[in-house]
Amino acid sequence: MPCIWRMYTLSQTIGIVPQAANPHTYVQEIAWAYWRFALANPSHYAVLFGGAIPKFQPSASSKQMMTRALEAVARILHAYMAQGLLPTQDPVRLTRTIWAPLHGVVSLHLLGHFSDEEEAKQAFERTIQAIADSLGSSTPPAAL
Repeated sequence: MPCIWRMYTLSQTIGIVPQAANPHTYVQEIAWAYWRFALANPSHYAVLFGGAIPKFQPSASSKQMMTRALEAVARILHAYMAQGLLPTQDPVRLTRTIWAPLHGVVSLHLLGHFSDEEEAKQAFERTIQAIADSLGSSTPPAAL
């Protein structure tokens, strides 16, 4: 049951990030929420995402909770698309594309692949910026 509780906490952590005025700010806010959760819960993060327990698979309910968190992010990204603030594409795929590099930097940090937390934090910040830059302009297109 503790893993489910922690996964729910991760879901809540991501899910409570409000929609910002633009997608760049929103992506930055969900990224830092993810960072804070992982660093506050490194053992649970390692179990859930880092293979700390060989062949461990989160329960169906744990996976469902994480899916709901990612779906909440996808709904907000879809809203940005509807407003013309993001290019129209599959919001679920975009959510996973955003999550993958964030997860990579966090995992590398927790596994000790950076010299210290400051170096990891700088890499995470650069990753967030690259993701935000890849989203394109956050200014809606001019009305014709």
